[in-house]
Amino acid sequence: MPKLIKKDKINEFNSYFTPTKTLSNKNVNSTKFVDAYLASTETGRVMLDADVKLKFSAFNTQASIDEYKSIIQQLYSLYEQSPYVNEIKNSGYDGYPQWEAATWISPNSLKAEGENCKIFLTNTTLKVESKLKWSYSNIDGFNVRQEAKDDINSRFNSWKGNLTQWFNNNAQRAQIEVNSDDKYADLRYVYASVALAQWYKTLDRSQVLFGDIIDSNDIYTYDLNISFDKAYWEQQLENINDFWRENYGN
Repeated sequence: MPKLIKKDKINEFNSYFTPTKTLSNKNVNSTKFVDAYLASTETGRVMLDADVKLKFSAFNTQASIDEYKSIIQQLYSLYEQSPYVNEIKNSGYDGYPQWEAATWISPNSLKAEGENCKIFLTNTTLKVESKLKWSYSNIDGFNVRQEAKDDINSRFNSWKGNLTQWFNNNAQRAQIEVNSDDKYADLRYVYASVALAQWYKTLDRSQVLFGDIIDSNDIYTYDLNISFDKAYWEQQLENINDFWRENYGN
């Protein structure tokens, strides 16, 4: 009979996708958090490649750019209403906020049907998530009175929910692409493959092919490894940062 993969297994699948979190949208400067074994496999390459594509899927749309311009203008309008606006402008403060966020791909739903040694996967969908890690007005380092800083920070705090919503909107739009566009076909294949691998690991390892290398981190015996070009992925990070500065001005 058809059966759902247990929730704890979904969480286990999710752990295989955490490298997509390492390429966040702000202040990205390293691939050092990518697992060394995973990085040297086709699965790792596909996941990193999908993550780079995600940054453009989520943010390189007219809707994303227009929404961002709109919420930044809302923030500037709030600042203009401050009774300390002239003092703040004279200090050189440009009003642009500082923040760090991440956008990543993770499992959404997955069903398994089968019996004995046969299994079939259906309804395998992925989701795109975003999280605003931190944000602030950046006024504290400027030479203005504390009451002016408090006023700006208060106005910023009343606004920053717009930033969270903007990330959520971008994630929802990108999720459609991740689950349907051909450029993410390899990732969807990897997702299904990882799910099947978890099932495969529950079988009697003395009776299955490659049972001796399960959980061994051995990616070399059967030529499962590929070269990991760190310089290439670092360049992708630079491309993302260049794209961000060009389109969002920071």
